[in-house]
Amino acid sequence: MTQEFSQWLSEIRTLQQQLADARQERDEAYHSASSWRSLYDTEAKQRREEATEVKKTVASLQAEIASLRQRQTNPAITGSTYEAPVPSYLMELSQEELQQMLVEIVKRCDRLQQELKTERQAHIQTRQSLMGALGDTVDRLTKERLTPTDSACTD
Repeated sequence: MTQEFSQWLSEIRTLQQQLADARQERDEAYHSASSWRSLYDTEAKQRREEATEVKKTVASLQAEIASLRQRQTNPAITGSTYEAPVPSYLMELSQEELQQMLVEIVKRCDRLQQELKTERQAHIQTRQSLMGALGDTVDRLTKERLTPTDSACTD
């Protein structure tokens, strides 16, 4: 009986050790599952944020496309969205008056371009004259320094 009792005790200890090992494996599995769940949640959150950003980008691009299509189909809307609005007094003028204003503006632009060209030429001539005068002055100063003065010779 003692031998049977020893066997049972030995078997109980073995079973207790197996139970402890199984509990430890279970705890490790729970910890591993928790880590994987955390990683999955982080990745899912990032994907949701990316999806939200993509949706915003798509919505903004669709709005821009709609705006461009409207401009293309509506000839009254031209140019970029950054253009200054047309003054109301221009909207009241006839086509002939607008054409006359355009001719006057083009003439003024041509006149101003010609004046600018003339001013540039005058600037170039002034610069050349000043450079020549500066060169002459430097030459004279150099000659005066190299030439002994009369008072220095009589001493």
